[in-house]
Amino acid sequence: MEGGVIMKRLAYGVANNDAGYVVQDYKDGRRVSICPYYEKWIDIIKRCKGELSKTTTPTYRDVGLDQEWLTFSNFKSWMSYQDWQGKDIDKDIMSVLTGKKEYSPDNCVFVTHDLNGFFVNTNNKTTLPVGVSVASGGKKFSARCRTGDGRKYLGRFSTPEEAHKAWQ
Repeated sequence: MEGGVIMKRLAYGVANNDAGYVVQDYKDGRRVSICPYYEKWIDIIKRCKGELSKTTTPTYRDVGLDQEWLTFSNFKSWMSYQDWQGKDIDKDIMSVLTGKKEYSPDNCVFVTHDLNGFFVNTNNKTTLPVGVSVASGGKKFSARCRTGDGRKYLGRFSTPEEAHKAWQ
């Protein structure tokens, strides 16, 4: 494909790209540019509505997506008022306050990659709390956190709750 195409089909069968302009440009079959608003938006849609994401990253199985953000222009309008450049979009930090595990205008915030990484569960294939994994041998639980220098081992614990408390 050469050049850009204005996409008018539904993304992941549910989300409306109503941009009215080229959001991705291609040359020699390779993407050479992407609208930064669209890039963040389509990543959220993929996480919440993409079937592969739900099988490879089970932590997204129960994550919601605000109906308003199923339309690209609504998301872009919200994002344009945020301090977003060079940052990750996060739903987990605010969910502690709202109790909602969803991508929405009231539940999302842009944060540095390091801060976002601190709240990421590095073992996405389990339902263990953030910072917790099953220790070797399978009878205890390890706690680790991310720091500017990499990952820091915090110890072994009898329960996932004790390990998560150490992570906190």
